[in-house]
Amino acid sequence: MKHLAILIALMAGSLFSIGQGPTINTLDFPTTVDDSEIFLPVLVSFTGSLFDVSSLTWSVTPDPGGIGTQTTNSFVPALNGTAFFTIPLDPYNPTDIITISVFVTDDAGVNSDPFQGESMFEILPDPVQPTIAQIEYQFDGDDGFGNGITLPNVPSGLTQIEELFQIPTSGLAPGEHTLFLRTQDTNGEWSVTSFDVFIEEALVFDPQCIDYDGDGNITSSDFLTWLSFWGMQTTNGCAEGDFDGDGNVNVTDLFILLQNLN
Repeated sequence: MKHLAILIALMAGSLFSIGQGPTINTLDFPTTVDDSEIFLPVLVSFTGSLFDVSSLTWSVTPDPGGIGTQTTNSFVPALNGTAFFTIPLDPYNPTDIITISVFVTDDAGVNSDPFQGESMFEILPDPVQPTIAQIEYQFDGDDGFGNGITLPNVPSGLTQIEELFQIPTSGLAPGEHTLFLRTQDTNGEWSVTSFDVFIEEALVFDPQCIDYDGDGNITSSDFLTWLSFWGMQTTNGCAEGDFDGDGNVNVTDLFILLQNLN
C-alpha cells in the first residue's frame, strides 16, 4: 500500500491581531496520510478577544480543483476553541506544494490576521514486501539459523507458500524423529522455527514390485525397464523404480535391484 507523506513547514503567520480582534494559534494537519484518503483534515485553534469566534475562512494556493475561498461555521462559537475543515486531495500531484491560508471572524465581524501553512505532498513508493528466499530443515536437533539443509526447488517471489514438499528420510533409522523447519526471507530475516514429531517406518521391500514385465522373474528385461526411470523424482515408489522410498531413482535403488536379479 502506498502512503502519502506530507512535509509541513509553518510559515510566519501572525499570532497577534491589530486592535481587539481574534487570533489563530495553530494550524495542524497530519504529517502522513494514506493514499486511499481523499481529504486532508485541518484543525485550527483560535482565541477571541472581546467576542466569540463564529466562522472560519480558508483557501489554498495553487487551486487546481477550483475550491476558491471557503467559509465554515460548523463549530461551536467560543472565545477559545477549535474549528475543523477538510481539503480535497484528488487535484494534487506528487511533490505539489500548496499553501493553506486561514483566518477567523468573531461575532463583531472582526477578522484575525491570516495564518498560513505550507505543505508538500509526496507519494511514497510501496514498501518492498520481502518474499521467501529459502526453506531449511533439520532432523532430531536444531543447530541454529542457516545451519540446516536447504530444501530444493522452492518457488521464488512468493510471500507465502502452500505447497507439498518431499523431505527425504531414507537415512533415518526406524522410530521416532523430530523435524525442525523454518524459512528465510529476501531481507535475511528468519521465521520462527516449527517442529513436528513423526515416526519413520522400517522399509519392507517387496521384490515382486521389480517384476515389471509380470513374468514371475526379475530379469534383465525388468532391469531395462527400471533404467527408463533413472534420475527421476517420483512419489510412486518402486512402481517407478524408487525402491528405497527416498523420492529419487538413483544408485541406491540400483544396488537393491542388482541384489534381487535372478
